[in-house]
Amino acid sequence: MDDPNLLMKILIVDDEESNRLFMVKMVASLGQCDLAADGFEALRAFKLAVDNGEPYDIVFLDIMMPNMDGQDVLKAIRTFEKENASMVGTLTKIFMVTALGTHENVLEAFLDGECNDFLIKPISRRMVFDKLAENGIIVDC
Repeated sequence: MDDPNLLMKILIVDDEESNRLFMVKMVASLGQCDLAADGFEALRAFKLAVDNGEPYDIVFLDIMMPNMDGQDVLKAIRTFEKENASMVGTLTKIFMVTALGTHENVLEAFLDGECNDFLIKPISRRMVFDKLAENGIIVDC
C-alpha cells in the first residue's frame, strides 16, 4: 500500500469463529476486516473484491480448514492474481496462520504458494504487528 495513512482492506480466513474474532480485535485498527469461514468463501470474497476494484491488501489465511485447506486457497489466489494482473495490480500480502509450523507446511506455502510469511499459533498482537513491519506493510511500532 503506497500511503501508510490510508486504511487497509483485510481478509481473515479461519474455520474457527473464535480465531477470526480474535484476529479482528488485533488488526481492526489497520482497516476494514472481512471474514471468511472456509476456503471457498475466501476465494469468493477475494475475487469479488478485485471485481469491485477494491482488492485486499492483506489476507490472514489459516492452513488447516475442511473442504479446501489454506494451501489450496493460497495457490488459487496467486493463480487468480497472475491471470488478472491488470485488475489486481500488486500481489496481496498473504500470511499463513497455523498451529502446525512444520517444515513441509512452510516449504509448501513459501515455494509453491508464494505466501509472504507465517504466523504460528498461539499468536499475539505483537507477533502480528512484528510480521507486518518485517514485510514493509506498517512502520514498526
